Amino acid sequence: MTRLALLCSAVLLTVLAVACANAKAPAQADLLHRRFVLATVDGDPFPAMNPPDIEFNEGFRVSGRICNRYTGLGTLENGVLTVGQMATTKMLCPDDTLNRFETMFAAMLAAGVKVDLEDDRLRLSQGGHVLVFTARDWVR
Repeated sequence: MTRLALLCSAVLLTVLAVACANAKAPAQADLLHRRFVLATVDGDPFPAMNPPDIEFNEGFRVSGRICNRYTGLGTLENGVLTVGQMATTKMLCPDDTLNRFETMFAAMLAAGVKVDLEDDRLRLSQGGHVLVFTARDWVR
């Protein structure tokens, strides 16, 4: 039993090491002209018919939509994305879950989020929250 436990532990550590090696802190060029749509929040699917998105535009302007549109100039240093002085529209979301998420997301971007990019999955983490986005074309 002990050998089996050691073997399982070794295999699990190898798999985790390979998975972590595949995720990388992207450069601005890796994100530029791309759009990502929210898939999960803290491991749970996000319950929205029109999921929030994030886009990376010229001059590294970060923008998107939750209930409200938002935009701000982003910086990416040492794998941390920060968006300061965001401009947003000010409509109330029809759902309290979206209102809470919108407030949390704005605070995360202002404080700085750790960014990992693996294939077409963008992972933003900060303050105990993990948001996973998937790449999506602009045409719906």
